[in-house]
Amino acid sequence: MKKELKRYSLCEYCGEQVRYYNNYEDYQKLLIMIDKLNKSGKNQFYFGNVSCEFSGDLYRVSIHVYNRLTPKMTISDIDNLTMDKTEESLIEDYKDLIRTRKPFTPDINIMYFEEKNSLDRDSKSVVKRIKYIPVLYKRDIRFLDRDYIKNCISYSAREKDVNFFREIANEFCFHHIISNEIEKIRHYIDLCERGEDYYSELSYFTKSMFDKLIKERNADKTLYRNEKGECQISRRRLRDFGFFVRDYMIPLNKKNIPTRYNKELTQKQMEELFGKEEVVETKQELPNAMQLTLF
Repeated sequence: MKKELKRYSLCEYCGEQVRYYNNYEDYQKLLIMIDKLNKSGKNQFYFGNVSCEFSGDLYRVSIHVYNRLTPKMTISDIDNLTMDKTEESLIEDYKDLIRTRKPFTPDINIMYFEEKNSLDRDSKSVVKRIKYIPVLYKRDIRFLDRDYIKNCISYSAREKDVNFFREIANEFCFHHIISNEIEKIRHYIDLCERGEDYYSELSYFTKSMFDKLIKERNADKTLYRNEKGECQISRRRLRDFGFFVRDYMIPLNKKNIPTRYNKELTQKQMEELFGKEEVVETKQELPNAMQLTLF
């Protein structure tokens, strides 16, 4: 079996801190310090999605802070921790570590550091890029069942939901291994939008794309096979596809928290979440490691 990488952590998002520096060299020193803290197994936080903008006479540096709830693990190991739980029971399990205060709900997700600091299509340039994938709760198990996912695809075809297939094509078109299937899907989307009935073909090629996408592959893109010659399923890509279907089929209600997914917290919100005594002043010189861990 192909070994999974221990690159994922269960984390609570704690908001944004902004610091100001007189020169670019201090910003570079900050990045070196953040690297050391992120690699340390003893530090409570991860710091990432750092951006720097020159404004007036100062460099404005934005740092996003994530409370580590687990060490780095494989995605399967984290799923085994959460798959029999509700959101409420998971919060209860980690109540001694969680920093978000009532009445707000902790923003808990699985995070990992993106290995390449590439830019998102709609994002400004950041370094130490942290990415999110959702937690697998008990309610979500069916969306990792391949037969259930294919039933959802068939249902969307019967309902003539062309938007479902368009969004799938847009979501997964960057995987070169399925480029032929994506091309077919988009071709039949165009025909359906002209009033022709090609939904059976949309269903067929979407299922074909799904089967192809979730198979584990070697570095040369050939199929990875175990000792018995069987193809191995990629847990991560199965999750990505299943959670796409979940989020399309069952939109989640907006939660009672002040921020989600790297939106900025105001100073007042930071104080409400973590207490006034723990909020660090944002306009200061380069902090030492102890100061930085007080975000």
